[in-house]
Amino acid sequence: YEEMIQVFEDITIFPNAVKDQFTIAFIDEVKSLVDIQVVSATGKVVIRKTQPVSNQRIVVNAEHLSAGMYFVTIKGQNINTQSKLIKQ
Repeated sequence: YEEMIQVFEDITIFPNAVKDQFTIAFIDEVKSLVDIQVVSATGKVVIRKTQPVSNQRIVVNAEHLSAGMYFVTIKGQNINTQSKLIKQ
């Protein structure tokens, strides 16, 4: 079972559920740095990174995460959105 989540009309996160990594895809070109934060269901920040967007995509390594539900927050210039993410 694999799902693609349309987070914001211009941002997609896939696959969901995640095994080792997930991709954040931007429909439009993003010229600013993007802050990504992954928070566990208990509120602990488990991934925090700031990076430029390359080819309208950011790949995030999630292999060290335990199985469960997480919240992904994506912030940047004209971007501020959050989505649920399931880790298998």
